[in-house]
Parts: sequence; structure tokens; C-alpha cells
Amino acid sequence: MSIRFGVVLISLLLLGSCAQVEPLSGGLRDENAPKPNMEDMSPKNGSTNFHGKELVIPFDEFFTLNNPAENIVVIPPDIKPKAKIKNKTLVLSWDEEIKLNTTYAFYLNGLVQDVTEKNDSLMSFVFSTGPTIDSLDATFFAMDAFSKALLDKQTIALYSNFSDTVLPDYFGKTDRNGKVKLSYLKPGTYQLVAFDDKNKDLKPQPLESFGFKLGQIELSETLEDTIPILVSPPKTIAQITNFQLNPPNTFFVAANRNLKNASYQLNGEILSDENIIFFKQDSVLLPFQWSDSSSYELVVKGEDWTDTAAFRLQNKDKNTALTLQLIDKKDLLADQAIRFHCNHLISSLDLPLISILNKTDSSLVPIRSIAFRETYVELNFDRKETISNIQVQFLPNAVQSSLGKNSDTLSFSIACLSQKDVGTLKVKLDGYENAVVLELLKSGKLVESIALEKSQKVYVFTHLLSGEYSFRIIDDLNGNGYWDGGDFDNKTMPEKVYIYPKSQKVRGNWDAEVTLNLSGDGD
Repeated sequence: MSIRFGVVLISLLLLGSCAQVEPLSGGLRDENAPKPNMEDMSPKNGSTNFHGKELVIPFDEFFTLNNPAENIVVIPPDIKPKAKIKNKTLVLSWDEEIKLNTTYAFYLNGLVQDVTEKNDSLMSFVFSTGPTIDSLDATFFAMDAFSKALLDKQTIALYSNFSDTVLPDYFGKTDRNGKVKLSYLKPGTYQLVAFDDKNKDLKPQPLESFGFKLGQIELSETLEDTIPILVSPPKTIAQITNFQLNPPNTFFVAANRNLKNASYQLNGEILSDENIIFFKQDSVLLPFQWSDSSSYELVVKGEDWTDTAAFRLQNKDKNTALTLQLIDKKDLLADQAIRFHCNHLISSLDLPLISILNKTDSSLVPIRSIAFRETYVELNFDRKETISNIQVQFLPNAVQSSLGKNSDTLSFSIACLSQKDVGTLKVKLDGYENAVVLELLKSGKLVESIALEKSQKVYVFTHLLSGEYSFRIIDDLNGNGYWDGGDFDNKTMPEKVYIYPKSQKVRGNWDAEVTLNLSGDGD
């Protein structure tokens, strides 16, 4: 490997603690890793014409060593140092002959820990066996590709020939401002990457976040690159993330992908999508008719992925009593129907046994309509501004299936919002040419996310509670309905995310409108 390594950090650039523990009562927790006394090092950091076989580094406190065999990295890897402690001093020694006219860099990657809190850091030291030493500096920044937050403790690495199986030529870790300064660099052409080196092996792993700059950078003079490296989270395999059997006739499925266009097969039979109940775009409730088999395999097929879930249905499961559950757990929005799902396949409803009570004055609320299909029940009632809380009751035998009826009264208390409690927000997009994902946020939390085709430039959010809302837009280049991070193998950068922090006020019984420009300004 070529001799391209540099000091990332001297005493002023030592990183903070990696450990997080609770402080002892009566005292402040020590959050600092041991610091080297650079003045008393032997040889001095950055020395030239050094030909010894020992590097002596005194520290400001007693310390322990964490896995020296893995956490001491020397570039070029001509020597294998042995580490020992003398009081507050670290001594690194080696038996191998060092090369002439060569710059050596020693990286202590979480090696030195304080005795009590186990705080550690990444530190590096350099010397040259010749009369000169590589002297370029380069400063870089790391940023979360989605949230735009500057990232600390990210490993920034330079490679003359990048591969996830080799060590970098130079590396360092970002500080709390997402910044790292690499020093003692040799002029040349490099690939620049960033990754969250959780296992401290100095090699990007599939489960570690990763970012890169397209193309290579040419180092011929000191550089400060103010355009951050965009770091994406690890790629997730499209899959079922949650499966719950709701016997005897329904099950719940969630995935880490949009399920709007998914298909479902149970033991080879295609399930009709007509009666699927969506909770969110990525979670559904499916009705099914069991057979004589006790073993079942569900196959979920998305647009570009497939996953399976297996379950067993015992005789006791087939005899599970009939019950109902609310689909919408929050306050009932204005003009919104009351929706339930049943664990049985419903055959009929006995309408006189179903009622809605106004909890304010205990009066009956007229039911406008009741509908059901398979496992789904929907009630609509006459909405009035004075109705704020209702109680829905299904008396015994109100819901029937081929397997039985509800033997107990099923009662549900529901808070209701009226038209004066909610508003609408019309969003216009200006300058966006691709499909996008439009996200509505309140107090930084996602309220609603909607995928829009490239031809759709207007969307209206309805039934919004009063408050301040902001926006985030994903430039959905591949039109899959969600954000995609960078892909080094395909040389594609993360999909752009436009954040509109300026809030838009929504009031009850009002219609608001906002235009989101591609420039990042909201009018």
C-alpha cells in the first residue's frame, strides 16, 4: 500500500467520549477520553529522520488498553507494534526494520480508555524516516443525507484505490460540528468516503451508514471542502417487518416498503385486494378463509421484492370469540366514518342492536348508514357541532359470522372533532419536474406523507388540527414512493431532500394555501 496517511488529530482535535454511563451520585460524570501530552512525546509528533523502534506517549491520566491487536493501525503496515503501559505512559515498540524516507502514521482507534468511564477516542501520530514529511492538510464535513444534520463520530477516509476490503490511506473522525481535519497528507488523487465505523475495523460494512463524493479528488495543496459528504443509512432489504395473526380470519402485515401495489398469496391462493384494510401505506389487515391445514405461508409481492411469512392456525385459534376493534385510534375527524375490523368473516349485522350515544347528554345519535364487508364495518352518523364525545355499542348478537356471534356488549368511546376544529392546507409545487414525496410535519414530527406523480403539482391536506406546519419534499427520481440513499456501486447520489422550515399556520374551519418553490422558499 502506498504511503499516504496523516494525523487526524492532535491534542486540540481529540474526540469526546464514546461511552455513555450514568454519573455517580454527588459528582459529575467524566466525559473526556485520556489526552496525550504532545510536548513530552518521544519522538515528537511530526518528527523527521527518525530511526528508532519505540514510540513513547505520556497521557494526562491513568488508562487501560482496549484490544491492542485490532485497535492499533500503522500505515504503511510494515510493522506490528506491541503496546504496554508504564504509569500514565503508553509505549509502542516493534522489532521490524522501518523503511527509509517513509512517513509512518500510527492510529489508535479507541485503544486508550480511561479507567472509570471507558471513554476513548481516535488519535494519530506521525513521523518520517527521511528528511521531509508529507505536509498537506484537508478539511471535510459529513452530513446526514436525509435530515441535513451534521454528523459527529463519522470516519472520513481517503483511498488511493478504494475497496471495502482494504484500509484507507488516511482517515479521521468528525467532531460535533461534523468536521474533520486530515493532516500530513501526500499529494495525489483519492476517493473520499465517510462511514459510521461501529465495529472499528476501518472497513465499511453493509450495516453501517455510508457516504461518498462522486469521482476522485485531487490533492495538490491544502484543501477545505465546505460541501459535506452526504451520508446515507445502511440499505435495508425490502421485507415484512411485522406479522400478527388475529384469529380466526385476519392477520396484520407491515413492511418497510409501500404496500399499495402489493399482492398476497396464501398457500398458493391469491387473496383478493378488495377487502384489504390499510392502516398506513406500509401496513395492512388481511382477511382470509382458513382451510383444513394448520400450516400457512403468506407470500407478499411488491413491485421489485418478495417476502414470506409462515404461521400456524390451531383448532383453538379457529374457535376464537368474535370481537371488533377500532381502526382509527385517534379523535374522529370531521365527516370521517367510524371504522372497525372484525376477527371473523361477518355474515350479517342485527341493526337494532347497534347504537351511538351522545356522552354529553346521553341522547341517542341517529345512525345515517351501516355497511360491512368480510371483516370491515363502517358507521356514519348525523354530525352536529354539539357532539364531541360518543359511545358506540354493539349489543350481544349484533355481529354474526358462520363461526358465532359477539356474546358480550362491545362498547367504544370516541372523541369527535367538528368542522370548526380542523382546517385544510392546499400545497402548490413550483419548479419540481420529477415525482416527489410530499411530507407534512408538525413540531418536527411527520404528520402525513404522500407520493405524487410528476404531473401532480397540487395537493390538499384535509382535517388538520390547528397549529404550525412545515414541509419536506423528496425528489423521488425512481418514483417508488420513498427516499433512496446513495449507491456507490451504481454511482448514484442520495435522492435530494428539500426542507422548508418556515411554518404555515392552519386554523380550524379555515382554508390555507402555500406554494413550495424548488429554490427552497415557501410563499
